[in-house]
This record gives sequence, structure tokens and C-alpha cells, in this order.
Amino acid sequence: MKISLIVFLCLFSSLLLAKTSREERALKDIELTLQFGFDYRMATTQTGVMYYLDADNLIGFKVGDTTVDSKKQTNLTFQYKHFAGNSFYVAGEIFYLNTLDDENWVANLFLQEERYAHYSSMGAGVRIGNQWTWNHFTLGCDWVGIGQRVGVFRRDYNDSDKITFTLLNVIAGFSF
Repeated sequence: MKISLIVFLCLFSSLLLAKTSREERALKDIELTLQFGFDYRMATTQTGVMYYLDADNLIGFKVGDTTVDSKKQTNLTFQYKHFAGNSFYVAGEIFYLNTLDDENWVANLFLQEERYAHYSSMGAGVRIGNQWTWNHFTLGCDWVGIGQRVGVFRRDYNDSDKITFTLLNVIAGFSF
């Protein structure tokens, strides 16, 4: 009983002495992350690098290149992240998105149509999430986000859906 009480007190006291995520961010300059989840048009994996302007503001880039079956998505994103408190943030971004979908499908029994979608575009978006920092480790999630593609460089089909979405995009990495 004494040993378990001592272990509990040691663990509890270490939590009391731990710094908040905001205090940890104030000591950092660079953040390197791996991100995975649904982002833009499909489930993707991305890498990112962010620079700390101060404890509440970061700027940086992330890049992703994902291929699943006949679908491919490549993105390059410039992001500004503002923390409002200890872990909650709002992030604005400008992105370049290249999507390829060369899936064939049959429209009806008599006519076979080929569906081929390829476009390159730019857009802007916003996302909200939480991110926590402990020493040099950071973990977070873009809970939800929405974007609008505005400039199209290449379009090989009639693309009427210009909205992009983010859902449960997990962020894990190191900051120093």
C-alpha cells in the first residue's frame, strides 16, 4: 500500500510540475511532423516543417504524395497556424493540389464510357484542431477543415466539385 501511494504521488507531482503545451512551444524554433488522415480529396500521408514565430503562431510547409489503386493525390501547402490557448488552433492555408483518377467504369449496358480525371489547381482553406507538446514530442489532430480550389492550371474533365475537406488528420512529430 505504501509503495503504490509513493508511486501515485511521484506521478501526480510530475504532472503538476510539467509545463503546458504553450510553455513548451515558447521554447521551440522548428517542428517536423508526419501527418495522416483524410485531407483534400483522399486519405493521405504528409510530412511537414513549421517555424515558430512565437508560442502562439507558426508558419510552414507540408507536402504529400499518395497513390491508392488508380487514384493519386499530390499536395504542397503553405500554412499559418494560430493557437488560441494551450492546444486549440485555427490554421489558414494556401495549397497546390494535383489529382489523378484514371478509373474506367460502365455507364450503361450498351455504352462503355471512360472516366479519366486529372487536374492541377490552387486553393485556400481553413482547419481547426488541437495539438499538444511535451518536451520535444508533439501530437495533434486537424479535427475538421474545408477548402476551396480557385485557380485551375490543368483540367482534363468537367470538374464541378471545387470544395476540399479535412477530417481527422493526425499530426505527430518532434519540435526543437
